[in-house]
Amino acid sequence: MLAHEWLLRGSNAGLAIFRCRQVVDLANARNILEGGESYFPYFSPNNMADSNDGLVIRQMALLAAMEEMSIRAAANPKRANPLKTIVEGKNTVILIADARAWLESKGLYPLEIVQFCPGLE
Repeated sequence: MLAHEWLLRGSNAGLAIFRCRQVVDLANARNILEGGESYFPYFSPNNMADSNDGLVIRQMALLAAMEEMSIRAAANPKRANPLKTIVEGKNTVILIADARAWLESKGLYPLEIVQFCPGLE
């Protein structure tokens, strides 16, 4: 909540906290993709609970470095190679096997881990 207020006031600290949250979200999505359990619950209106079976749209978008709307468009069943999804309550979920297969088909998996430490190159 504090980060949200900082963002509304235009604070650079709020932006830094927002970016940290994205990093944690991405790390959590990667952990789930690799077979681990979710360790960071979602509290946004679109993702009220984590899935035990797969990834929610936001997590898939982070892994693919795409916008959420692009992932939703990719899941359109009228597409040539649609991303397979299921609905769990209010969440659209991509099963782990389907997420990996789709990411592989796009050349995005296995995901490369890049380590960056400014000043330590």
